[in-house]
Amino acid sequence: MSPTPKPLNFATTWADYARHNNHSRHSDAGEIAFWRQHASGYDVHIHQDPDSYRETLRTIRAFLRPDDTLLDVGAGTGRFTIPLAEHVQSATALDLSPAMLEILQQKIVARDLMNITTVQGNWEDTHIRAHDVVLAAWSLYRQRDILASLQKLIDTTRRTLIIVDGDYAPRPDDDPPHERIKSNIWGAGDPGLCNYLYFAGMLRQCRVRTDVRVVHERMTRIAPDVLTLAREFVPHDAHDDEIAEFAKQLQPYAEKTAEGFRYTCHFAVGLVIWQRRD
Repeated sequence: MSPTPKPLNFATTWADYARHNNHSRHSDAGEIAFWRQHASGYDVHIHQDPDSYRETLRTIRAFLRPDDTLLDVGAGTGRFTIPLAEHVQSATALDLSPAMLEILQQKIVARDLMNITTVQGNWEDTHIRAHDVVLAAWSLYRQRDILASLQKLIDTTRRTLIIVDGDYAPRPDDDPPHERIKSNIWGAGDPGLCNYLYFAGMLRQCRVRTDVRVVHERMTRIAPDVLTLAREFVPHDAHDDEIAEFAKQLQPYAEKTAEGFRYTCHFAVGLVIWQRRD
C-alpha cells in the first residue's frame, strides 16, 4: 500500500520559494540598497499607470470606515496609503526602505496630508500598535519567519486584514505575454500556485479562515524603444544577450506610438481577507 500523501505545508514551501527569488535581497541591508537604486523609477511607474491597481484600490476601499485607523505594511511610496487615507481617520505607513519613505513624505508635504504617519523599519522587529484595518500589499516576500509575521498581522488587526498579491501566470489567451516569454528564455516552468493562495493557506496554518477575492487589472508600460521596455520585465541578473532575445519576442506585443513603444497587458490580483468577528 502506498503511503498517505501529506498535505501541502504552505509556509515551508513559501519559505523555499522566497529564499530562491530574493537571495540577493535576503538581508535588510540588501533590500535597503535595492530600493535606494530603484525607488524613484518604481514611483514613476506607479504615477504613470494608475489603472494597474484601480480595481484593487476600489475593493480595499469598500472595507474602510471614516473613523478607522489604517496600517499599510510595506507602504512603499504610498500608492495605497495616500488614496486610502482620504477614507479613514488616520493612516500609518510602514516600510523598511528610507528611500521609499522619503518619496512618500514628499508627497505628504506637497498635498498637506495631516493624517498619515510614516514609520521606517522591518515588519518583524518594529513595534506597531493595533489598527482597525491592516493592509499588506505585495510586501511579505522576504519575511524571515512567515508564520510569525502573519501572526503579528493578525494580532495587530482590530477588524479587517487584507493581504494583496498577484497571479502573473499567462492565461490560455496568452495574457500577459511577457510571463510566457520569460518562461521560454529562463525556463520558469510550471508557475504552480499563485502567491495569494499561499497566503490564504498560511493564514489557515495560523488558524485563520479567509475569503479570497480576485480582481483583474491592466498594466501599461511605455519606453523609447523595445529594448528599454524589455529591461522592465527581465530578471535583475539577466545577461545582455538574454535581454535582447526577450526584446525580440516582446516586439510583436509593443505598439509604436507618438510617446514611444507601448505595451499593455492584463493580470489577476488576489485579495486575501480576514475579518475579526465582533
